[in-house]
Amino acid sequence: RQEIAQDHQLCLEMMTGLSIWVHQLVSLLEDLVLRDAAGRLARYLLDLETDADGTVQLPGLKRYIASHLNLTSETLSRTLSRLIEAGFVVELDQNRVRIQNRAQLRAISAGKFPEC
Repeated sequence: RQEIAQDHQLCLEMMTGLSIWVHQLVSLLEDLVLRDAAGRLARYLLDLETDADGTVQLPGLKRYIASHLNLTSETLSRTLSRLIEAGFVVELDQNRVRIQNRAQLRAISAGKFPEC
């Protein structure tokens, strides 16, 4: 405690870390409360790093992604299938998808296309 009071740089770094953590927590709560399954999945895909052609490497098994998004595996699969059928993404293999229409995914993540 005394170190924090005396070391202003340490205090700033701790405050920055806590601020980032709170921001991530608020974003997660917004996703869980305000977005439907398509909105959560769209935002998740948009937040992942993409290659030049829009390819996204999924960071784990789909059941873990479903759990992270507070979805069942079945709901995740159905939602991904709807995004594929709508032409917003293309499934390349089990662990990779290509984002075809980033603007539409942004709209879905904002709740503008609830039918998807």
